[in-house]
Amino acid sequence: MMYPLLHPFGDPGWSPELKHISGNNKRVSQMEYYGYRFAVRNSFNPFLSAGKLTQQYFVDAYIKTEGNRLNFIKMNQSKLRAETYKCLADYLQSDAAALSRCNGHSSTIRKTRPFRYNDMQSEMERNPRKSGAQSTGVNRPDLVSRVFHIKLNELLDDIGKRHVLGKQKAKIHVIEFQKRGLPHAHILIILRQEDKPSTDDKIDKLVCAEIPDPVSHPKLHSMVTHHMIHGPCGTQNMNSPCMDGNNCTKDFPKDFSAETIASIGGYPRYRRRENGVTATVGQKSINNQWVVPYNPFLLLKYNCHINIEVCATIKSVKYLFKYVYKGHDCANVEIRENANQHDEVKSFLDARYISPPEAAWRLFGYRMHQQTHTVSRLQVHLPNEQMIVFQKDSIPSAVRNAAATDTTLTAWFKLNQIDSDARNLFYFEVPEHYIFENLAAQEDNTIKQKIWRKRRNRRGEKTIGRIYTVSFSETERYCLRMLLLHKKGVTSFEDLRTINGTIHDNFQQAAAALGLLDSNEIWEETLDDAVISGMPYQLRQLFALICIFACPMNIVSLWEKYKVSLMEDDFGHRHPEDCQHCMNLALRDIQETLAIHGKFCNDFGLPKPRPVGLGAPITNFNPLEQELLGLEMSRNLNAEQLAAFELICASIVDPTEKSKCYFIDGPGGSGKTYLYKTLISTLRGENKIVVSTASTGIAANLLPNGELITLNISCQSHW
Repeated sequence: MMYPLLHPFGDPGWSPELKHISGNNKRVSQMEYYGYRFAVRNSFNPFLSAGKLTQQYFVDAYIKTEGNRLNFIKMNQSKLRAETYKCLADYLQSDAAALSRCNGHSSTIRKTRPFRYNDMQSEMERNPRKSGAQSTGVNRPDLVSRVFHIKLNELLDDIGKRHVLGKQKAKIHVIEFQKRGLPHAHILIILRQEDKPSTDDKIDKLVCAEIPDPVSHPKLHSMVTHHMIHGPCGTQNMNSPCMDGNNCTKDFPKDFSAETIASIGGYPRYRRRENGVTATVGQKSINNQWVVPYNPFLLLKYNCHINIEVCATIKSVKYLFKYVYKGHDCANVEIRENANQHDEVKSFLDARYISPPEAAWRLFGYRMHQQTHTVSRLQVHLPNEQMIVFQKDSIPSAVRNAAATDTTLTAWFKLNQIDSDARNLFYFEVPEHYIFENLAAQEDNTIKQKIWRKRRNRRGEKTIGRIYTVSFSETERYCLRMLLLHKKGVTSFEDLRTINGTIHDNFQQAAAALGLLDSNEIWEETLDDAVISGMPYQLRQLFALICIFACPMNIVSLWEKYKVSLMEDDFGHRHPEDCQHCMNLALRDIQETLAIHGKFCNDFGLPKPRPVGLGAPITNFNPLEQELLGLEMSRNLNAEQLAAFELICASIVDPTEKSKCYFIDGPGGSGKTYLYKTLISTLRGENKIVVSTASTGIAANLLPNGELITLNISCQSHW
């Protein structure tokens, strides 16, 4: 018994043999069991009344539930396999060993592309000052999750059904659980053309960035000062977490502006008049320069932090979707004998951080993200090379089924043969007008046929077609995909290879005949498409592959056009777009990919990257300012911090001291980061170079000029 206080009578917990009492012999799942345990009833519930033990129980319950799901996947991996039809057919003929492969794609960002740009971005956070949130709510993660879920649904109804911001055309939101914070939602909204905030007056009606008058709007004034004030930071608080050196990473305080100016770097400059209205936050006096943009109606209704931004660039999409794809917070150093073995399930579990509110949210089955539109993913495969999912003991039947079943691509060929309307559509436009579904099975045929059927309703307005991305290293498939993007009404693979009446031997020749490989235009289209959804490290790999395999006519012009996107990631987000250090790091990353194929940047006319060490040192600091800051911070050190500070500083200047590696340990909030910042400022005040690194992005953001490093340690044994 791990929780004797929660099971005072020794009653058993969940087990695989636990079944419903309805008599249908159906087993009770873990989510159903814990949902029953965590239900709010009139009677006393020990599982919700154990304080911190309740928090631990929630986390353990979710970890066990998720662990069992992953364990099923891990134990059944050998049963479920995937291979191309051609390889599987060859296996049956030659009795060769079948190879297993995995193929996965992410397509969510595609939803925003048909709408050109996003109109509004909203962020909603749970209000910790709400009644009960500080006392009861801390030890009741179920209440935190349930209340936030109710308020989030109401907010989505206000936006999508009541149109408080305008008539919605598309929407998508994701939920994030910060390590030490309450849950919050990031929402992207795309409005209909007539409601788009395209003018300064329309923006002012939706978004406000000023402190309201405390006399005429006392309630709104109170909420703005409680929820919508940043910091203050800067000269008023140099120790604020948002500070990077002497600058705020959020660019506060903002400049005063007599009126709203649309689109400054993708976001408007909101009206912040110097009207003399001020407020006191803590012991600091603040004005309109410190206000986070908000909507007055939503703030009054929900009484929590709801940041509203008008946006018009794809950067906001990447910012939102990094919460879906970045993975969980973790710090993991693994030592293994065979560096080539990779356990995907184990990687998902190792060192994962789960907070009690997130555990409750997932156990209750609430969605982590949701969108209004569906993405229909379209296959791209060469003849007889479609992917087949099969079990080890059913290979012959899998091959027969694949031979008689159409994919989305081959079914499109057949559709064009019989439907004149379909011939006017590109492959990626088909899902908007047709649905890919099973044909009614015949009595004498057990194989399910699939066809494209014309939609009978208007649900196609909520469907977007997306052709799977293809690596440029797969030249034939890549050229096949290019042809699909440029030809309508194709009836077969041979028809796809036919250009101006000439049937070419392969898709690469056909693409060249169509003029898709003759200039930089196709590679600009390729990079434009990748910039929408790809992260910078993926763009750098793609750019290097284009250099190697495509040899465009003018690689330097491609570099100049896309270099900002190629270096727009962790090492460049705190520097200007023309930062030479960031550019050098991007070129170094590109050259690493080129070197695998025996090429270098100067072979293509690109600048040669300079060698850099770990975490390139920051030298653009003022030693005098750092010295004064270090002295001020050192005066606030407690006894333990001061002892560590003096020991480390003494070892730096002592030439006889050989051991200069120190490990600072302590619980959250004990002042470790403050000690690090004091050491950094003091040493820089002595004109020393300090490189700040951390093993997680959260920790790196807390350090001045902190950078993320990854340690991958592997050991190989030879017996």
